[in-house]
Amino acid sequence: MWIAGVAVSVLLGYSIMSVAALRLSFLEKAGLAFPAGMMFQTLLMLGMDAVWVGLGSMKVVWISLVLIVALNAMLWSRRQEVAGIWKERYTGLRELKVNAVWLLFIVLTAYLEYLNWSKSMFFPTFDRDSVSGFDTIGWIASQEQTLKGLSIFRSNYMPYVNGPGSYITYMPMVQLSYAYVYGLGAETSKIIPALMYLSFLIAFYGVTRRFVGKTAAAMTVFFTLITPEMLAFSSLSITNVIHAVYASLGVAYTVLWLREGEKKFFWPSILFTAGGLWVRNESIVFVVASIVFIFLLSSRKKENWLYAVLTLLPFILWTTFMQVNGIHAEGILRIIPLWDMDKAGVIAQYFFVLFTSQNYYGLTFIAFTLALLINLINLLPALRRQVRHEDVPLLGITFLSLLLYILLIYQIEYKWDAIENVLSYSVKRFLFCFIPLLWLYTFSNRYMRRFFGWLEKTV
Repeated sequence: MWIAGVAVSVLLGYSIMSVAALRLSFLEKAGLAFPAGMMFQTLLMLGMDAVWVGLGSMKVVWISLVLIVALNAMLWSRRQEVAGIWKERYTGLRELKVNAVWLLFIVLTAYLEYLNWSKSMFFPTFDRDSVSGFDTIGWIASQEQTLKGLSIFRSNYMPYVNGPGSYITYMPMVQLSYAYVYGLGAETSKIIPALMYLSFLIAFYGVTRRFVGKTAAAMTVFFTLITPEMLAFSSLSITNVIHAVYASLGVAYTVLWLREGEKKFFWPSILFTAGGLWVRNESIVFVVASIVFIFLLSSRKKENWLYAVLTLLPFILWTTFMQVNGIHAEGILRIIPLWDMDKAGVIAQYFFVLFTSQNYYGLTFIAFTLALLINLINLLPALRRQVRHEDVPLLGITFLSLLLYILLIYQIEYKWDAIENVLSYSVKRFLFCFIPLLWLYTFSNRYMRRFFGWLEKTV
């Protein structure tokens, strides 16, 4: 039954993306389908819990089927446009040229992801954060059909339930997605992270094709895939890689919308930037950075404000849900700016270690730094002339997000753990969000586009 339930999630997501961004490629919509569908289903589950309807997975399935029918009825009214798009795609497919380099990296990526999928589905959930939090909460929520009234979130069972860093205040998308498949009879929640990562690879290739040619896109996806620490965690049930899926795709589509201004990029940019915030609170740094650059670079005031409001919506909904239902934990964020040079020194030291560690991120930061230094030759003169350079949105949102995250780490009071442990583990995993963006820039800057343009004509 859970297989049918997952299929409904995919169909719902594909229908949503088809209505919201009809002119996206089939590959993009196929990759975005499961993350989009699961996001809407978990938002639906939160609404059901808010009005005491219960988190019954079959209820979610039936409501999803009704939405699928309604969305496809909307597409039926645009059937001539849909037929024209498919005709264009068929013509483009017939004219598709395959080169040996592209084929090599596609085959390598497919084989490695097959191995990764097999590992993910074979081993049960065993990592500490999932067993003590996300996976366990999802399973119990599926049995008790509630999140706000969960039996383990009581002080007589969990004495520190309202303490700093408690799971009770974590954004609930991953937990609710696990509750969804457990409620449909799944023996493990691993299908969620496994399918999320597979979907990401497909969608990331599709969106990268809009920055560069197919060969460079295949290499971008391959080098993102083989990032050691990110690949290892993609088969686990924790939130970090799932968060990276939403956050990185959200930034990529936001950049495309800023560069090209087409509606087909607007709604995916909102959906996936908001999706990142629906997975983890820290994704607020990507939301704020994206909003800043949208207001700086875009003159479309109506769309700018719509983007700002909708990307913040998951945070608003979850905060309201917690307030109404008395869900709270001891605060850890200091609003008044700190001045602690010892803490700043520790943060700087650990970030330097993370940035230079090939064991964690492979060649990611080295390749990005080299690409950035080479591209400064044409980037700096454009900035001095105040000319809008095509690389500014991607670099700007990436760097501002990283800066805001460092400031966030600095402002947090670490009452539940040592800051050294947080920097060694939590921060290390948060940086997964930047890996696809850094490889995207590495292969999509002007010089790399010229090189791969020549390569595709030659090979």
